[in-house]
Amino acid sequence: METLYSEIVVAGCGNPLYADDGFGPAVVECLKGLELPENVTVVDAGLGGPHFVFTLLNPESTKTLIIVDIADFEGEPGELRWLTVDELPWGATGTPTPGI
Repeated sequence: METLYSEIVVAGCGNPLYADDGFGPAVVECLKGLELPENVTVVDAGLGGPHFVFTLLNPESTKTLIIVDIADFEGEPGELRWLTVDELPWGATGTPTPGI
């Protein structure tokens, strides 16, 4: 049974209607087709990811949050990169994303 507040939460963010912005949800669909450990929850966070993804966390049980999304970090098209919280791009308003 899938449960929120698991030890590991994988959240795919994005909108498939905007071409490459659908990367996060596409990864989630692939992961849901796999047999994952019980301590892993996979969620399609859609467009609202940055606003509600942190509600999927429980400090007493969640140890890892993996956000799968696209970001403009001046890399090559299709390049994958691990980003720390400090490396996350600022929001469109020029301020850090809320909750980070």
